Amino acid sequence: MAVGKLMKLSVPQMQHAIGIAATQVTGLREMFGSDTKSFHPGRAAQNGLLAAVLAQQDYTSSLTALEAKRGWANCVSTRNDLDGLFLTLGKTWETEANAFKPFPCGIVCHPAIDACIQLREDLVAAGIKPETLPQIIKKIDLQVHHLVIELTSKRTPKDGLEAKFSVFHGCAVGLLYGKAGPAQYADEIVRNTDVIAIRDKVQASVSDSLDADQCKLTVSLENSAGNLGLFSIPCVSVVLTKNIRWQECVRKAH
Repeated sequence: MAVGKLMKLSVPQMQHAIGIAATQVTGLREMFGSDTKSFHPGRAAQNGLLAAVLAQQDYTSSLTALEAKRGWANCVSTRNDLDGLFLTLGKTWETEANAFKPFPCGIVCHPAIDACIQLREDLVAAGIKPETLPQIIKKIDLQVHHLVIELTSKRTPKDGLEAKFSVFHGCAVGLLYGKAGPAQYADEIVRNTDVIAIRDKVQASVSDSLDADQCKLTVSLENSAGNLGLFSIPCVSVVLTKNIRWQECVRKAH
């Protein structure tokens, strides 16, 4: 704050400066949907590089920085099992579990997006044109795991960055376009009136019977002539795998 005062930051700039400083302690979920979300891994990598360079030059620190009473583990958690973690050191490599994400957004949104894409295909098969959906959709009922609401509940995203943490936007583009790639997270798509019209009709609720990779979807349609009926996807499960098909990667890029 002292530096911010000297730099004569505006009130919003000072607020952002405080947030950027605060999140460097561990990384905060509150930053989801902002530039600082992407700052987290970059800063962590930078800190790791700096630490190694300093140590190489005999710069000292505590030799028990992780496990000490006032060390890292006890400061960031009330419970920890460092002994258990160290048993897998050099044996378990988390990078081997890395996978491609089918959609460029919060991973917990993926089942809902897949469900909307599948339902769109059903609507097209029934002779309903996707471009009419903003007018004829009456209601979208989405049941999800609690993490979807906790992590991706931005109801009115203002740009593509925020939309990546909006299950409502993911559902809207899945229904309207049948895909949710980088192009569907562009700022102009987020502000598209048809996307907003569908997004505003999504009602998401938590179901304790669903896992994080599952959702249930029901869409009610109605035109000027009356009720067109209900279209449902009973349950969709999405399993990420490092062996995702190349065609899926190509589709994501387009």
